[in-house]
Amino acid sequence: MRRIARAKINLCLHVVGRRPDGYHLLDGLTTFAALGDHVSLERTGSGAFLQVSCRDLPPGSEVVPTDTGNLAWRALAAVHRDALAQGTRPEVPNGSLTLSIEKIIPSGAGLGGGSADAAAALNLVNDALGRPVGPTQLAEIGLTLGADVPVCLAGSCRRVQGIGDVLSPALTLPPLPAVLIWPGAPVSTPKVFSRRGGGFDRALTEAELNRVLSDPIAGLAALHNGLTEAAISLEPRIADALKALENLKTCRLARMSGSGSAVFGLFETGGEADAAADRLRAAQPDWWVRATRLGG
Repeated sequence: MRRIARAKINLCLHVVGRRPDGYHLLDGLTTFAALGDHVSLERTGSGAFLQVSCRDLPPGSEVVPTDTGNLAWRALAAVHRDALAQGTRPEVPNGSLTLSIEKIIPSGAGLGGGSADAAAALNLVNDALGRPVGPTQLAEIGLTLGADVPVCLAGSCRRVQGIGDVLSPALTLPPLPAVLIWPGAPVSTPKVFSRRGGGFDRALTEAELNRVLSDPIAGLAALHNGLTEAAISLEPRIADALKALENLKTCRLARMSGSGSAVFGLFETGGEADAAADRLRAAQPDWWVRATRLGG
């Protein structure tokens, strides 16, 4: 049983308020790239719950935990626990499922790799146990693991509000040729939010959402990522990556994703994205650079 845990991309991210408990309220559009970690589950007589291997990751990637600190491991345990709590006897004895993750998404890049892995693990383990946990409850479990897990469970373009727990129905976004860059510098999401200054952003309007869906590049140009300035103040290499994209004549729009430090550029064609990625890799061999497609 296998799934691709696709990289999460925040096309825009407005910070619209803050709850009394300190959590920020967001409003934005999230989609996914056509690349991601490879997550698989197999029935085994015995063995470890989780195995993690990494390939093609640049220097600077955070260490991926292989114990209970890994969200995917916690997802596996949570589904199994909830199945037992409901009186369901799982088909597979405890201890005989091995979850393996081959990392493609840099850890600490703000591309939701850990959340995507957790979402894939939730679905895979639930399938292996005969799907004792329904979609709503699965999303509730996901939210306990991380604010990005529910949208990763959805796996399609959505308007995301609240703290990440309020999702619109699936939105139809045309395929967007893109280049992803991670300049090899993790930033802490809590630190980015705490560094953010000024007032709050406005919420998205229905007219703005409709324009993005019909003319993505023009529509997104009128929106923004409200965490960019704070993230750059913590890690100036984000600005370097954005400038590298903006200096390419074929790049139509460049923006940071989430709380950083990864950025993305949008292009008219896949050929332009491929050529841009080749040029950027040659100029910055220490950066993680991938041509891909968003949405679609």
